[in-house]
Parts: sequence; C-alpha cells; structure tokens
Amino acid sequence: MERVRWLSVIALLVFAGGCGSGESTVTNDTATGNSTRSARETDPSSAHSAREADPPRGWQNFRGPNGGNTQAVFGHEASEAERARASRVVTGWLRARAATDWAADCSFFSRRYRHALVAEDATGVSNGEVQNCPQALDFFGFAASGDCKNTLSGPIDGFRVGGGLGIALYHGNDGNNWAVTMEKEAGRWWLAISLPTELE
Repeated sequence: MERVRWLSVIALLVFAGGCGSGESTVTNDTATGNSTRSARETDPSSAHSAREADPPRGWQNFRGPNGGNTQAVFGHEASEAERARASRVVTGWLRARAATDWAADCSFFSRRYRHALVAEDATGVSNGEVQNCPQALDFFGFAASGDCKNTLSGPIDGFRVGGGLGIALYHGNDGNNWAVTMEKEAGRWWLAISLPTELE
C-alpha cells in the first residue's frame, strides 16, 4: 500500500507539471520544500544572487518557466552511475516503444506496473480477452503508448529519486522536455508508466 501511495503522489506530480498548472498543492515534504523554494526564487531581491550561486544545469533546467514542474525537485538527484543505469533502461524502452514491439516494450516494465496494466485495467475492459502485457498495449493503443515517437537522442539529463521511485528527465529531440516515472525492483530500475509525460 505504501508503494501504491507514493506512485499515486508521483502520478499527481507528473500530471500537474504536464498540464502546466500555475498553482501547486502542498501534499508532502518534498512539495513543501519546493513551495518554499519557489516563493524565494520569485522574490526579485534574491533572484539574481540565486542564479549566480546555482546556475541552471542538469535537472534544474526542468523546473519550468515559473518553477512549477515539481518533478524536477522530487526526492534528490541520483548519482552519476545511478543516472546512467536509469538512462540505459529509458533508452532501450523508448526504442522498443518506437518499434511498436510490445513484448520488448513490456520487458522494461516493473512487475507491479505490468500487473496493474493487465489485471487491473485491460482484462476488465476487454471482457477477459487481454491476458498479458503485450496484448494490453496492443488493445489500448494510443491511450497507453501515445504516438510512439522516440524523442530521446542521448542520455537522460536528470534522475530524481526517493523511496524506491524515480523520475527520469530529458530534453527531447523535438524541442520539448519529458519525464518518465520509474520504480526500483530487485535492485534495478524499471518503468512504472507506459509513455513519457511532456512537461511545460
């Protein structure tokens, strides 16, 4: 239940950032820290010194024009080695998704997410016709996988982690910024979502 609760929190954060909301609701300690930071950064007297002391780079470029992308301040930034491991997973997944190779696509999903996709979603709405993950992705089509474009040309730019969950951040080759929700199982990073989320 704890893992489900945290995934729900992340889903809300991604949704809020992707929709370009100008307001944020404080729901946890991370969000509270972000709220305090945003208030400080919007103070004209401190904005210049903040930029000099903390120049934008990596994950900091994903805060959004008004600092509203809470994905960028979820948890803490992972180590370079951890980010590289997550980057390899995201890269392989996006390639499989672009090829509409549903079996390969599913191989990057966590066990929890595969179960939720099949048993909790697809099996019911398909009247029992969908029995596995590749069938579920094929059944849902665009609703689950989006346009299947691979918008990643290099390694991810940031990886925010906390509580066994992670958000991979990258600048897409389409000029947009993207977030990918992940979770850790058996010491490895897996996808906890079936398509990347576009940020503001």
